[in-house]
Amino acid sequence: MRPEVPVRLLLFAKARELAGASEASLVVPAVLRDVEELKAVIFDAFPKLAALQRSAVIAVNESYVDSGVEV
Repeated sequence: MRPEVPVRLLLFAKARELAGASEASLVVPAVLRDVEELKAVIFDAFPKLAALQRSAVIAVNESYVDSGVEV
């Protein structure tokens, strides 16, 4: 079994509107290749956010991270 970690997602603006919440919890694999893989996990778990796939940005501990960065 692949190790997993819980994460807390904070949703802002359109993401908050689409999800109907400002916060969500998710369990993700402990090791991900990069931010794009994390985004794929998030969008699989929250299909209502699909419209934001191209424009969504990820911040880890209040710092934005680029798509190719390992998380």
